[in-house]
Amino acid sequence: MKNYYEILEVNETASEETISKVYKFLAKKYHPDTNPDNKEFAEAKFKEISEAYEILSNSEKRASYDIELKEFKDSQMPSVNYEDYENLKNYCIELENKINYLQQYSSNLKNQANVEPQKNYNQTVNQTYNDAVNQSYNDAVNQAYNDAYINTLKNLGYKIRYKKTFKDYCKGFISLVLTAIIIFVIAYICWQIPSLRSYLKELFFFLN
Repeated sequence: MKNYYEILEVNETASEETISKVYKFLAKKYHPDTNPDNKEFAEAKFKEISEAYEILSNSEKRASYDIELKEFKDSQMPSVNYEDYENLKNYCIELENKINYLQQYSSNLKNQANVEPQKNYNQTVNQTYNDAVNQSYNDAVNQAYNDAYINTLKNLGYKIRYKKTFKDYCKGFISLVLTAIIIFVIAYICWQIPSLRSYLKELFFFLN
């Protein structure tokens, strides 16, 4: 079944005004007259866009289509059989046991941290230790829940897509900058060595 919302590149709650504006933009973009080099593709795309707009611009047709689309999506949802349910239940039990173990382990560490520290350790060091223990416990619990969630979705047939965050882009940019700096430093050091400089000048004669 065609998803007219995806064809018009709008969400399912888009207003009539938004749908109209997007349609006009796409119709102009994919009109055969403006795509002489790829006329066949443009004609097919233009026809598809017009078909979608015809349905979504009409309130009665859109309401009927929304019902059909929902029924279609529901029919595509993977079903959970008894075996899947049992596997998920067992996994949750295993996860709960791991969490209980982590809680007990964390409690033991906290009890040890609450014992009067030796004279060589001051209050700041003891607080830092407690913070590290709490952070380790929270990280472990969050990771366990995340693994359970991801594995459950995979077992049900869903594909997991990971979206990069702003932090990921920053890390990539910093890595790129550091790599460029390292390359520059190595090249500068090599240039300071007379024998290597002569070799590089011969290799890249245009630098002379």
